[in-house]
Amino acid sequence: MYRQFTKSEAEDILRSSEGRPTLHRGQREGHAGQQHLLLSNAELLARYDRTARNNKINMITAFSSMPDMVNAAFEMLNAPISQLALPRMFGAAGHQGMRLDIHYNGNTAFRARYAQGSEVVRTFPATALVLVVDRVDVRPFRLHVQSFFPTFVTGPDHVGLKTANGAEV
Repeated sequence: MYRQFTKSEAEDILRSSEGRPTLHRGQREGHAGQQHLLLSNAELLARYDRTARNNKINMITAFSSMPDMVNAAFEMLNAPISQLALPRMFGAAGHQGMRLDIHYNGNTAFRARYAQGSEVVRTFPATALVLVVDRVDVRPFRLHVQSFFPTFVTGPDHVGLKTANGAEV
């Protein structure tokens, strides 16, 4: 086991990453709050329209509230899949900028919203979550949340690990 996180620590990790660049390839800013929480329904629909036009994503999701996002992050960081994956970024072969892409199917349903079309935002009970977390040593617990969102996609829990330049490990 890596370590057990508290809800306060999970929130601190989320907030400290928001709007700050990562050391992973491209150095994009963390956007879990901006793109998967703080959007109004109208903004969620507009984001769907932008991404659907580019044929990138067929659905946009967001948590319904900060407590839902924090509780989901708390559950996900402490889930067995995350506890097994996190040490891989901090072991002998680990380095700053490494990225974990964790897909987790939990037992708790978190309130979430989605746009799949340009007219209506609906809510759903999300149990499937995706966390994209990078190693950035100046962040709390050396974790930088690049993205974190609820999803409908269920299946086996799994993790992808990449080096700072994007190569699969």
